[in-house]
Amino acid sequence: MWPTLQQGDWVIVDPSVHEAPEMGSIVIAKTGTMNYFLIKRVSPLPDGYPSTTSSVWLLGDNPDYSSDSRSFGSVPIAAIQGTVAWVWAP
Repeated sequence: MWPTLQQGDWVIVDPSVHEAPEMGSIVIAKTGTMNYFLIKRVSPLPDGYPSTTSSVWLLGDNPDYSSDSRSFGSVPIAAIQGTVAWVWAP
């Protein structure tokens, strides 16, 4: 699958994240182990993975070239900086 966002795209982010974002939403997140922001899609937790309301599973749209929850696990809701509300591709 081709990524939804390409290098150089601009995004408008809604920073009002107070609970788990909806499945399929594109979010911006930062974790304590990384020094940069991730833009990933919210997916359901895989079978057998502990499900909590305090974390979400994030996957990239292009799994062959994506660093996502498959490699670093679920991401705390507190690490989500906002939901992508609009994309502009110049």
